[in-house]
Amino acid sequence: MTRDVLKYTLMFVLMVLLQAVIFNHVAIFNVACAFVFIYFIIRMPMSLNPIVALTLSFFLGLSVDIFSDTAGMNSLACTLLCACRWPAFALCVQRDDEQELPDPSLRGLGWGAFFKYALALTVTYSALICVIQAFSFADYKLLLVRIGASALLTFLIILGFASITHTDSAKRL
Repeated sequence: MTRDVLKYTLMFVLMVLLQAVIFNHVAIFNVACAFVFIYFIIRMPMSLNPIVALTLSFFLGLSVDIFSDTAGMNSLACTLLCACRWPAFALCVQRDDEQELPDPSLRGLGWGAFFKYALALTVTYSALICVIQAFSFADYKLLLVRIGASALLTFLIILGFASITHTDSAKRL
């Protein structure tokens, strides 16, 4: 238990620092932005109390807002994303009721289920944050391009993080 708390605390701090120091300054063609800090929300245990999960997500977004000067946009989007975790998990992962909840990681879900789960949450977050930032549907084509490009960039980086942290338990020859 203490080990898990320490692991997720370290991941929280690391994701906020990576976003603030590196990824806030990365914008491809001024359209695609990387929102890698949502990897923390994707990896939060599904057995976590929903109130605790929503609170952690809010504080994750607030921390990024403080460093990004975005006035609560990430806090709102992160809280809404956390509310979407369970439906996305239920759609992407088939399980029996007697089974215990798998860890939402590459190791716990496997490539296929984790791919679908992470993609669903990444697209959801990109749509939420881009709509909140635009606050208008006047230029909907640019909005759709920003959502798609940001989701793709973020998803590729998150897959990179997931594959780096993935440890295969089988022995290699």
